[in-house]
Amino acid sequence: MEAAGVEISHTVSLKYNGKKQSIPDSLIVQDGLGHEFLKVAATNQVILRLICGNSQKNASLAGGQRITDLKQQRNQKAGLAASDGPDEEEWLDECPDSPHGAFKKKQKVEKVVTLDIGGTQVSILCPAKRLAASDLMVKLDTAMLYAVFEFLKEDCHDE
Repeated sequence: MEAAGVEISHTVSLKYNGKKQSIPDSLIVQDGLGHEFLKVAATNQVILRLICGNSQKNASLAGGQRITDLKQQRNQKAGLAASDGPDEEEWLDECPDSPHGAFKKKQKVEKVVTLDIGGTQVSILCPAKRLAASDLMVKLDTAMLYAVFEFLKEDCHDE
């Protein structure tokens, strides 16, 4: 927010296993209720430094079995069948307001699902669109983030 030359910003920093990282705004997502989620992007260097450390120069989580498993669990909980495409649209009956008998598109809304990761119940935000192709978005909660980071660190590998 900015007015008359004054700027107020909200900065998120995460510390995991002694490694502290400032998180860019592009990795913080808010749901409709104002809860904040961390976008765990498999190739983002900030996320990789947190989870994999600095020892692996070209670290990546992309293509790792664990991140793939979490995305599949999220998709199942969100009700996305394996055959659904990322852009599949649903249609309702004819729209009575339309003079040409057009069909009304069903609105998809974001929702939060809960996954059990190492005994911790973790809240994952599911976007309204392109769920199958989206990054994991984990609620900004220390216990939840710790569970996800611990689970994913075994996927760290050099590209």
